[in-house]
Amino acid sequence: MRPFILANEGFYRNSFKYYKNLKKDKRWTSYIPNGAESMAEDEVKKIAMARVKDRRGKLRKDWLRDKVAAFALIHMGWHPVDCERAKLSNCEEKTFECNFSGLQKPCLQVNGVATKRPGQVVRNHFTCGCQKQHDPNNIHCEYEMVKMLLEELGEDEDGELRAEKGLFWNVADLGSSWSDKQGLQHKTKIGAALQRINLREGVRPGEKLTGDMGRKTFVTLGRNFFLFPEQELRDKTHHKCAANFVKYIDPGYVNLGRETLVSRIFQSYEQGFYKPPMSGNVLLAIAEQNHKLKYLEDIISAMGVHMGVVGPNKAVKLIRVS
Repeated sequence: MRPFILANEGFYRNSFKYYKNLKKDKRWTSYIPNGAESMAEDEVKKIAMARVKDRRGKLRKDWLRDKVAAFALIHMGWHPVDCERAKLSNCEEKTFECNFSGLQKPCLQVNGVATKRPGQVVRNHFTCGCQKQHDPNNIHCEYEMVKMLLEELGEDEDGELRAEKGLFWNVADLGSSWSDKQGLQHKTKIGAALQRINLREGVRPGEKLTGDMGRKTFVTLGRNFFLFPEQELRDKTHHKCAANFVKYIDPGYVNLGRETLVSRIFQSYEQGFYKPPMSGNVLLAIAEQNHKLKYLEDIISAMGVHMGVVGPNKAVKLIRVS
């Protein structure tokens, strides 16, 4: 290669000089490609409420498929290609204990290989999001939606489970008749699932939703709205480094509640309302606990006197931490 460059030294000298000067050009240095945008919180809610049945109450398999695909893109940060690679043979039914309610809830575990890290086995879960027990009629529950999708896949004519069938099968297999006039160049691709929901539900009227917006919404809202730690989100997106992860945070998204948090804490302290976090102040935690015990002692003593169990001159004493 070097002899070839030396033979054409004059041409390459001019090229290198051009690119060296280009780096100093403000138009080049100030250009930052933003890529896809993140969806807002209310738009995510509209997608979660998307219908899976038509006006006659008939289940539309393509609508159901699009909604489950939207859950995968937004809730788990999948690429559209991850949806296309998902197979029924890689799905397992699991149960877990909800750390909010303590109830046992179902989930569907999808095993696969990381797109960004070939050879690394990863797991993702379509999880029951019901507040209490699992509700089969809850259209917000992604587990119930994917369960309905599996039932629609069902069995083939021979009665055998189509294990190698894709979890998100082709729109053409369902007899859907989307036309190019609606701007769906890839009618059979998962990347157009968000746009199909947009056309039906009016999520963002007059604009187009792309498949990569789901992954960017997962990272942006997870980091700036729900305030999840970056490493926890990277464990889901399987980014190799923080530099690539940061590119998925939409710079146009603004969370004023988070941006004003530090200022509001300062003002709370100055006005005498601020209390340090319990985890960071052991002495304060002990004092708060003893205060609650004193309040509980007074209640138990009053109840005991009223019921005649405790004398009027005696009080109940609970063990305190010193």
